[in-house]
Amino acid sequence: MSELRKTLTAAAVAAVLLFNAALPAAWAAVFTPPAGAGSVTKEDINYAESVWGKIKWDSSRVLKTGELLLTLPRVKAPYIWSVKTDTGRYVGLMVEWKTVYFGTGGQDMVLEVVNPYLGMGVYIDLVHTRKNAAVASDEYIYYPGQGLTYIPPGERVTGAVDSEGNITALYDLWGRPVQAAVYGPDLFPNRYVVLTDLAPGHWAYAPVSSMVARGYMRGYPDSRFLPDRTMTRAEFLAVVSRILQEKTPGNGEYMNKTAFADLNPRHWAAGAVNHVLGHIPPQDAARIFGAKFAPDRPVTRGETAAVLYSLLKSRPGFNLRNSQTFKDTAGTGFADAVAFCAANGMVSGYPDGTFRPGGTITRAEVAAVLNRVVGRL
Repeated sequence: MSELRKTLTAAAVAAVLLFNAALPAAWAAVFTPPAGAGSVTKEDINYAESVWGKIKWDSSRVLKTGELLLTLPRVKAPYIWSVKTDTGRYVGLMVEWKTVYFGTGGQDMVLEVVNPYLGMGVYIDLVHTRKNAAVASDEYIYYPGQGLTYIPPGERVTGAVDSEGNITALYDLWGRPVQAAVYGPDLFPNRYVVLTDLAPGHWAYAPVSSMVARGYMRGYPDSRFLPDRTMTRAEFLAVVSRILQEKTPGNGEYMNKTAFADLNPRHWAAGAVNHVLGHIPPQDAARIFGAKFAPDRPVTRGETAAVLYSLLKSRPGFNLRNSQTFKDTAGTGFADAVAFCAANGMVSGYPDGTFRPGGTITRAEVAAVLNRVVGRL
């Protein structure tokens, strides 16, 4: 309990500040130092901002070797990095922790995940050694099956335990009680997944970040998004299903009216696929996918547009005047769908005037298209 109170007091006095240039601005929050904590200056803040975005992660080896790789940029005096990790019993609560690094950075370090099947919290501070104050602080949690997750200041939680190791209370960063029914990954409702293969300069960084933050799309357990990987029909409809569940609750008027014999009920996406099909007229589903759904077949650009056309053409606010045409969509069965999606700013073609409806679509491209759709629902 003394360590808990020490942590909370330090956070309050040092005014824990968040700087992470690798995250969208909407995810970042800068906290003004409280009264009496004037040791942190604007110069300190500017320096923290300049180095924080250079932090790099690699969680691809955790499940194989139990190792989480962290690279901290080198900092100048009087600043120094402090890195703490959970000991393995409590994840993300900073109840039992150890300092694993205290130095100027500029090197790769290996963090041992004591229990890779439970997870581990990692706490990074940029400390001003002359002022004995934390200038900036961040918290990350590695969850197996989810990868590395950034925890915003407003959602960070610490806890108190009794003599038998039971969690007796949870507190936020300012020491206020937190009510939670279950301790575990769901304790942090907004999961800001760190995508190690998607830099801020990537053309799809913003839409991918938005789709992941909303929970519509997910990264892989090794913290990669694999933006250039193609998507299958099942994967695409799984994302669409998550959007429909939030934006259009219910099963849809066509539920159980479309059945593909080749869609095994035990397929991981069977429920999501049938949920989307419940919102699509059976004749549209047959026209889009054919006699067989083939869930693991790569979804095409034309099929993607056709699904959106079927779902959105009757909704108010969408333009039905298909003014834009492409020279390669006639006779494909997707001409109207593609024209509709293009007219409504969801998709675009290539410089040569083609759309290439039979071509595959990448995860990054799907994120960009669906992020535009979500913004209009």
